[in-house]
Amino acid sequence: MRSTTDRIEQDFRDALERLKANKPMHKALANKVRLGKKVRINVSNVALEAGRSRTLIGTKKNCRYPNVRQAILQTAKPVVPEHTAEYAIRTLREANAALNEENRLLLSVHAALLRRADRLEKDTKRRLRDAERRADQKRPALRTDRSSNSLSTGTVLHFPGLIGSDQDDER
Repeated sequence: MRSTTDRIEQDFRDALERLKANKPMHKALANKVRLGKKVRINVSNVALEAGRSRTLIGTKKNCRYPNVRQAILQTAKPVVPEHTAEYAIRTLREANAALNEENRLLLSVHAALLRRADRLEKDTKRRLRDAERRADQKRPALRTDRSSNSLSTGTVLHFPGLIGSDQDDER
């Protein structure tokens, strides 16, 4: 008795695998696939593909093969017609979730680029200051000493012959 039970259960499992692979052997299901129609994975189609009665796996109460039934129900996807509001809402929610994930990724990339740009700007300013300091050190004759600069001491240089200069008034 045990080997017959194992054989029936194995028939159901093999049928489920064929339906998952979209390669049914039952004539009606194979025709659906050949016509490009989708074959749903449910208790009835698995039983049909296995060539067994669906009552063996079809009812929750008094199910002879609860493991097979559970595997079928886990594999089966809820079928929602494409023209319903529920389908549209589900589709939009999936798209929204994908966009939110992409947005999170882009925000992370953006933050990393901002950090890099800030680091490069600071590095560039530092290198520019270093280059100016080195250039000043290489040209000591061109550097001006602030203590001897007439502009920094506040004295005014007068040129003779300019109108309005204090020296012209003294002559």
